[in-house]
Amino acid sequence: MTITGEIWVTLDTCRDYRLQQEFITPYTPEQNGINERFFRSLKEECVWQHAFQIFEDARRIIRYWVHWYNHRRPHSALGYQSPVQYRTHQSTQVA
Repeated sequence: MTITGEIWVTLDTCRDYRLQQEFITPYTPEQNGINERFFRSLKEECVWQHAFQIFEDARRIIRYWVHWYNHRRPHSALGYQSPVQYRTHQSTQVA
C-alpha cells in the first residue's frame, strides 16, 4: 500500500467514525500527551499482540479493542473505572 493509500484509508476511517481532525499548537507536545498515551496503549495491548493477515482482521480486532477500552478497561486517571463507568457515575453526581 502506498503512503497516499494509507492516508485515504485514514481519512475514510475518520469519516466512518465521524472524527474531526484537529491540530495542536506547534512546539507544544504537552497538548498531545493524551493522544500519545492512547496510541501507546492501543499498540501495546492490541496491535502488537496480533499478526494481522488482512486489513479487515485488523479493523475488526481494533474496533473490538476500542469498545473494550471505553467500556471495560479500568483507567487509573478515572479512579480505575472505564470511561463509560466514569461518565455514568459523573452524570449521577450532577445537581
